[in-house]
Amino acid sequence: MTDDIRFVRRVRRLRTWGLGVGFLCVGMVFHENHTGPIPWLLAIVHAFVWPQIAYWLAMSHRNPKFAEYINLGVDSTMGGVWVALMQFNLLPSVLLISMLAADKLNVGGWRLLLRTLPGQVIACVFAAALNGFQIRTASSPIEILACVPFLLIYPSAISLSAHGLARRVMQQNLMLREIGRTDMLTGLASRTHWSDLAYAELKTARSRGHSSVMLMLDIDHFKSINDHGGHAAGDEVLRQFATLLKQSVRGIDTAARFAGDEFVVLLPGANAEIAAHIAERIRLRTATIRSGGIECSVSVGIAMLEGWMPSAEAWVDAADQALYLAKSRGRNRVMTYDHEYQFVEPVV
Repeated sequence: MTDDIRFVRRVRRLRTWGLGVGFLCVGMVFHENHTGPIPWLLAIVHAFVWPQIAYWLAMSHRNPKFAEYINLGVDSTMGGVWVALMQFNLLPSVLLISMLAADKLNVGGWRLLLRTLPGQVIACVFAAALNGFQIRTASSPIEILACVPFLLIYPSAISLSAHGLARRVMQQNLMLREIGRTDMLTGLASRTHWSDLAYAELKTARSRGHSSVMLMLDIDHFKSINDHGGHAAGDEVLRQFATLLKQSVRGIDTAARFAGDEFVVLLPGANAEIAAHIAERIRLRTATIRSGGIECSVSVGIAMLEGWMPSAEAWVDAADQALYLAKSRGRNRVMTYDHEYQFVEPVV
């Protein structure tokens, strides 16, 4: 269901409730004023037939939302007519105009309200002229009583509609935030989200004095996998490798797709030995992934968080350098970056 259709259906509910309970106010004033049959017939059609006609007009239009805005303008125009035909009876008139204004503000804000106001004023003046400019502002007790359902029900309907819209917006924002946090192909953390976590971990590790490790991983000869089996086969390898990553790291670790066939893993609180074991476990398990008869392998670079690193970017760069050396030394191996000795191949 598109947003325009939801909008039309939401307005239909508000219009049905509003005109239904508003008819009680208008009808009671007509009864007290001994109004003739034509205004009565017009009020009945507007209250109980117009909501269905407006819904049909909007739904059958190529732009439902635009058509519904026109319908809302008709609502405001008719509101001006009822004020005049009620002879400007104070309480029902004020209640009707205020509820119509609230309706416009809820749906389209001040712009829609100001756009529909001239039509309402012109219709009111025109209808008043046809009615002989009769004015009876005093509201009788029974007219006041007839306004109570309108006063209670319609604001509640508007509030419920606004609440539902706010909840939907909140859910959509949460969905968008989750999409931004997750790589859609692999289900791992996105690069942006992972970078935020890496920055936070750098600050936490330094403030608390605990160790932390970063793994940078690259699937070996991934281009040949794409060339041999196509991008669908490559995507399947990426998904399998992502699943393997999630199964190979600890619960507190965060794996992410960094770019293309490159992945990164954040290992909070890990030392060199733990990191080496995890990296080797990933390397060995990667051999179980097959794509069109091609055996997969992975190169891994390990970088401990060190005091000389000025930023998370420097930490990533160290892991990337270790990965580059692992690939240059024949791939399918694990290398650790060491600031003093440059690179070492961990013993597991």
